[in-house]
Amino acid sequence: MTKHTARALALAAALLAAAGCASTGTEKNLAPIPMPAPIPTATQAALAAVAQNYQDAANHGDWQTACTLSSALLRGGTVADCVTTRTTPPPTATPVKPPTYADGSTPAGPVTAGANDIIRVPAGPGTHPAGYGAFVTFPRSTPEDFDHRALRLVEEDGAWVVDQSEEFVTEAAEVRRVLLRRHR
Repeated sequence: MTKHTARALALAAALLAAAGCASTGTEKNLAPIPMPAPIPTATQAALAAVAQNYQDAANHGDWQTACTLSSALLRGGTVADCVTTRTTPPPTATPVKPPTYADGSTPAGPVTAGANDIIRVPAGPGTHPAGYGAFVTFPRSTPEDFDHRALRLVEEDGAWVVDQSEEFVTEAAEVRRVLLRRHR
């Protein structure tokens, strides 16, 4: 090996070490953390449509539609069982109607569920499987008052259905937290 070749190799080793490519026992260039694949636009749109249709049906007491768009877990049995449970009054009560809030207002106006508000959610409390979370918004009977819900959507028998519905969401960023909280 010539003097020039030895110097060139020494210089190359020094440059590689300075660039962080030397093996010193601590790795500077770790492998990137794998990110989940983005949710396809068509899937986002389909999930948003199911969330919107489910919540609109529930708001209007259309239990046939709401129960059809519900998972077996949320229905508690068949679609017919779900409809019967929600429309047959107990002996001392009236049939279940659309929600009425403590202030006397009711859901009013269209439900919105934006495709951009769809997120992936891991398995939740109890037996809720991993799926997608949706943020839905709808006005109450007073124009300045809105209600928000977090819905978990899962695939069941080849169709998207709602598996969990939770209140008290104030912004889309809370959907994951609300769907994963433990119930008292």
